[in-house]
Amino acid sequence: MRFKGLDLNLLVALDALMTERNLTVAARKINLSQPAMSAAISRLRSYFRDELFTMRGRELVPTPGAEALAGPVREALLHIQLSIISRDAFDPTLSSRRFRVILSDFMTIVFFRRIVDRIAQEAPAVRFELLPFS
Repeated sequence: MRFKGLDLNLLVALDALMTERNLTVAARKINLSQPAMSAAISRLRSYFRDELFTMRGRELVPTPGAEALAGPVREALLHIQLSIISRDAFDPTLSSRRFRVILSDFMTIVFFRRIVDRIAQEAPAVRFELLPFS
């Protein structure tokens, strides 16, 4: 999808690059090839008229322009994910999910025992796997 000439998929690439600071790792994270990620950087640079990243060894170092974009891009992507992609609300009465919880012995006795009855009432099919905190 394009918005005023910007392919919005490039924002996902920019976010991955800001997070990973490594072209190959960022590409892998969003299921792109390394050449496709290189092309994405080139298109981002052209659109924003900013270098966006420089290389220091094997690390991508963001320019001030990239740093300024990082927060708004991340916020927009999270908003899209939370409001559009993850629209289904969690209904504990219908859930049969298994949750893995790591707790110390003390927290298991003090915390978990106090809430287990309520969880059993509100989410009868939910299961917990308690793992020791070591």
